[in-house]
Amino acid sequence: MMTNSDAYIFLNGTFTKNLEFYNSLNINKNNLFCADGGAKKAVELNITPTEVWGDFDSLTIEEINWLKNENVKLVTFNT
Repeated sequence: MMTNSDAYIFLNGTFTKNLEFYNSLNINKNNLFCADGGAKKAVELNITPTEVWGDFDSLTIEEINWLKNENVKLVTFNT
């Protein structure tokens, strides 16, 4: 349960900052929520999200499997 803390949402798009920037935000498994395109960036940064929502057309099978292995809640819906 999150109380009095920040939450972050990664959406699909261009991320121009490096890993040190995201580490400075204290992003972790308890406060990162992603659309499927944003989860791609989280995987690239090796940051495990809490949940990922979408149709998962932006992710490879390997990225989806990585999220599953990290016990990320995956919520699928069709567009």
